[in-house]
Amino acid sequence: MKRVCARRPRQDERKAQRDTLRADILSSLRPVVAELGFHPPGRCRNDVAREFGISKDVIVKLGSNENPYGPSPRVAEALVRHVMELRYYPGDFYRQLREAIATSNGVQPSEVEIGPGAEAIIRYLTCLFIDPGDESVVAHQTFDAPPWWTVAYGGRVAYVDLINGRYDLDAMLRASTQRTKMIWLCSPNNPTGSVLRQAQIGPFLRAIPTTTAVVFDQAYQEYVDDSEYGDGLDFLKSGHENVIVLRTFSKAYGLAGARLGYVIGTAGLIAKMERVHEPFHVSHGAAVAGLAALEDQDWLSMVLENTRRERERLSKGLAALGLGVLPSQANFVLAKAPCSAETLAERLLQTGVIVRPATKWGYPDCMRITVGADEQNSRALEALRDALGQREHHA
Repeated sequence: MKRVCARRPRQDERKAQRDTLRADILSSLRPVVAELGFHPPGRCRNDVAREFGISKDVIVKLGSNENPYGPSPRVAEALVRHVMELRYYPGDFYRQLREAIATSNGVQPSEVEIGPGAEAIIRYLTCLFIDPGDESVVAHQTFDAPPWWTVAYGGRVAYVDLINGRYDLDAMLRASTQRTKMIWLCSPNNPTGSVLRQAQIGPFLRAIPTTTAVVFDQAYQEYVDDSEYGDGLDFLKSGHENVIVLRTFSKAYGLAGARLGYVIGTAGLIAKMERVHEPFHVSHGAAVAGLAALEDQDWLSMVLENTRRERERLSKGLAALGLGVLPSQANFVLAKAPCSAETLAERLLQTGVIVRPATKWGYPDCMRITVGADEQNSRALEALRDALGQREHHA
């Protein structure tokens, strides 16, 4: 009997079949996914070193608002002590960290939840409040995670422009509707460094329905030295139960790589949040590091003192180069350049200095520059002087 063999598909036929399958899979995605933009992270030292042939050791990274002094030495000691406990799922350190955060903020442990970075907690909160068609009110020039997750859950975003880098709370109030479930206030604001004052916040909260969540993103709160700063936590404690406060260990505590943040709200809200995240959503190592960092307040004081001093020096140095600088209460400054920020940032990259163009926030002629340590800031100012063609010529 003659054996009949099936003809094997040619290479072009197999490619067409794969393309058809790929198209079918993508067509099954939620339509809202098409509205989500890509969020590129800041440039890392290894990538810049490879791209421009520069030694990683000489690169100054001032584009991601990291802490140049690093975490407390106690963090390293604690991680070494507990490294063998990584075989176990985290548990007891969750409780200890929540208790320590509660104590340091004058609240109850039941009013605190931790998460793998403030960005993740933003996702948890949005999941709790936003159904398709619901709204978030957000400043147009601010941290982009809240609008991103609002859209991801099918909600709509009402954007309100800043005025001279500051929040316009009256405009945010006018933008609120019956469908508004969340209002997001970043203070100090990223990327402008401005803060909301206590006198502004009280009348605003009294005008907002108590069913609307008002989220204070205070990732940079520790760096503030403005005596009129309006801390969202004070308003939560005074009875505004719709206030939610976000904070992080990534900035002042120097634990950006650990991915650890926390949220403070009413006990009822925190109990509901526990239903929308994984059981072991924060690593054992991150919890150990956070607890050790909280215990070393002397290290934190050193970081804040140095950063505030260098923030002033960097701002004055940038102004002396002819750049417009917004007053900042964070560990970064927003500087207006006399040319395209993208072009200027690329010139700086070639010398090993990393800054962040503010184009995506609607400031195409501005750069966000992290406040580094003394030597880093001096290096950045020198590179900027060269890039702007303003180096002094000595006889």
